[in-house]
Amino acid sequence: MKGCVGKLIVLGLLFLSGLLAAAPGSPEPGASIQRIALVIGNANYKEGRLANPVNDATDMGARLKELGFKVTTLLDADLRRMKDAIRDFTDRLYAQEGSVGLFYYAGHGLELDRQNYLLPINADIRRESDVEYEAVNAGRLLDGMMRAKNGTNLVILDACRNNPFSRGFRSVSRGLAEMRPSSGTLVLYATEPGKVASDGAERNGLFTSQLLQTLKEPGLSAEQVFKQTALRVHETSSGHQTPWQEGVILGNFYFLPPTAPTTTASLPPPPPPPATAAFGHLQLLVNAPDTEVSLKGQPLGRGGPGQPINLANLPVGNTEVTLKAPGHRTEQRTLIIEPDRWTQTQVALVPETQGQARLKVRSNVSGDRVFIDGKDYGPTKVEAELPAGEHRVRVEKPDHQPHEERLILTAGETRTLTARLTPVATLTPRSATPTASNTSQVPSSAKGTAETVVRKAVIEPQVDRLMKNLFR
Repeated sequence: MKGCVGKLIVLGLLFLSGLLAAAPGSPEPGASIQRIALVIGNANYKEGRLANPVNDATDMGARLKELGFKVTTLLDADLRRMKDAIRDFTDRLYAQEGSVGLFYYAGHGLELDRQNYLLPINADIRRESDVEYEAVNAGRLLDGMMRAKNGTNLVILDACRNNPFSRGFRSVSRGLAEMRPSSGTLVLYATEPGKVASDGAERNGLFTSQLLQTLKEPGLSAEQVFKQTALRVHETSSGHQTPWQEGVILGNFYFLPPTAPTTTASLPPPPPPPATAAFGHLQLLVNAPDTEVSLKGQPLGRGGPGQPINLANLPVGNTEVTLKAPGHRTEQRTLIIEPDRWTQTQVALVPETQGQARLKVRSNVSGDRVFIDGKDYGPTKVEAELPAGEHRVRVEKPDHQPHEERLILTAGETRTLTARLTPVATLTPRSATPTASNTSQVPSSAKGTAETVVRKAVIEPQVDRLMKNLFR
């Protein structure tokens, strides 16, 4: 579907305990169990004509017939034909207790007031109030299938997420609303919420073309079919589109059951199957855009924030994977793969600017101390492990001029800083003889010293001479 903003895939799976789906052409577990499908593809709209829905619906109907479904196909249906066909479809499910129902729709869809609507080709919508009367409510369709109380119900909505009638709308939202399924229902989207889904350049849209291929593989449950399809869509789009899901399913439904091995009378019976499966599956949630995951050097997929990396059929046990992204440190993680189930793991890659660096600090004196970002690292010959980025270094010693420097360290760097401290100069006062003009400014201790010098040099010799003359 050219020009679509996105697509929604909704698989509502309602399982009865003990139900097993039969292979096409093989005897069914019970005479009442049938596979019933309604397929609709709308493309020839008055506004917003689409290219792929008729092809998608035609090819999906043919594939479902190969899988044993009794298929009713409508192409370019108006409102009356859609409602009549849906009513007949749910009535047949109600009449066939334990049957398997599948509804597939390709065409325009829109959301209004948290309700999703499927648009017939003759929709005449000029204002929001027209939607309820000119379109089919997808929620009511799902409710009708649930009320039939048959065995398993699947709903696939391959609907364009743009709204060709949005010009006259005020509250309509871009895309379709979440279905919020109850237990036993699985809601699956062709891409993540808010992302763009590709239609592809070939006969079918990207998701539908991959789904048609995956439906050929035997031994996959309905959930495994989607997960395998999701992986292929992710790889084909180079990580730009990753299918999304919500809800829980209760059991397994096989489009093509596992193929039983052939035996002859001359051969012993095959050994019992192992207690655990040989393969498991992994979903990685990563924080860095364009993250690539590889196993033994072989790329497995790409993803980013909101784009999980789905890896199917990995060996059970410890598996070492490598993750790398632009501007981030490469990480190697050992992950535990459990048999026959999906394991979800979160991996946070560290940006290069947040790596570690080593700083060595030296100086030309002893007895100093080193401070890095205000933290006391003790005397020099310091070797500190620091996060990459900006740091402030101060080396100080009493009676010395301190050394201060700002550094920017990069991840993986080792740098040596040599600080040179210089002593602070000591001021010594010059000697002076006190005079009449400066005596008042001389400290008292200095005054006493000057008086002593005068007394010994002048007064005492004169007194000695006077005494000698008196006693001659």
